Amino acid sequence: PMIAVIPQSDTESDQGLCLEILNRNKAKGGSIEAVIVEGAGHTFAQGVDDYGNVFADYDPKKATESWNSIYAFFRKRFD
Repeated sequence: PMIAVIPQSDTESDQGLCLEILNRNKAKGGSIEAVIVEGAGHTFAQGVDDYGNVFADYDPKKATESWNSIYAFFRKRFD
């Protein structure tokens, strides 16, 4: 099983290609859960970089929701 978090407004990654890969793997029987994060940019879940510089698209609410989805995904499989 796999979970993929896809920030919908990511301008660093090719969203179409990411979804194409996920859908191809799902079509081949892969167990993939996709979490689409509306309006989120590439670094929405990371407040600062390695040097302490703030990421402009950081969104603490969306970050928390996404991390909670990831934790739930693992709890469902390992509890």
